[in-house]
Amino acid sequence: MKPFLVFSSVGESSRHAGWLQGADNFDLALVDYAGACPESPDYRLWRRPGTKWPNFDFLLEVWPEAAGYAAIAVLDDDLEINGAALGRMFEVFQEQALWLAQPSLRGDSAYSWAFTLQRPYLLLRYNAFVENNFTVLRGRDCAALRPAFARARSGYGLDWALPQLLQAPPQRVAVIDEVCGYHPLRPCTLGDRGQHADEGDELCRRLGVTPLRPLETGFLLNQSGRRWAEQGAGEREIYTAATRFAYSQMSHTFVPHRHGQASG
Repeated sequence: MKPFLVFSSVGESSRHAGWLQGADNFDLALVDYAGACPESPDYRLWRRPGTKWPNFDFLLEVWPEAAGYAAIAVLDDDLEINGAALGRMFEVFQEQALWLAQPSLRGDSAYSWAFTLQRPYLLLRYNAFVENNFTVLRGRDCAALRPAFARARSGYGLDWALPQLLQAPPQRVAVIDEVCGYHPLRPCTLGDRGQHADEGDELCRRLGVTPLRPLETGFLLNQSGRRWAEQGAGEREIYTAATRFAYSQMSHTFVPHRHGQASG
């Protein structure tokens, strides 16, 4: 058993084969909702219809040992990222004693919140929440969060719920800029988005939490950023330059949220 676990609920378009490239510190567990995933010694596999978060709750029920991993990444099956990057993500998660995190997104990804886009020169940025599409959390927290996982059919609202349910301190929730993935735009009708948003509102109501706005409360420089600072640049100057660069590179392919703007 390796120290970390990656989980996804996968269909025919799953990118999980790429997650194993360069992987050395995590195991992979999949729930196949479409009957299209072959058996393999590279991962544990269950077959069950349903969406990602209820299927993650199912995993914790049938394989309770999963909660023994130090950290678990719950990924959308179409996220493109390699195993070496996922491994580094887990390392940063542990080194910085995070409770919730996500990898950043490449500038040409589809995104709902601009704060998820990668910033050069930064190791990470602390934020009020992370997106449910690619969430990293501590294994020890999973048992208490299972009712939320089971109710989160589309995942909407879970972004806001998790930090509130965990009562996570401000510097325990972060976007990890040193690690970057690509998230393609999924075909989705406006009706689907409206239904999912309604589900998110209902989930928040049932869990007793409220929608959150993005709120960055701090950041850490990576090695390149520290070298720049050693040459005389201020940390806030570096942060501002990194943010401007990220905004100049983004594709403007975003899916708006009812409770906020993509640039929030």
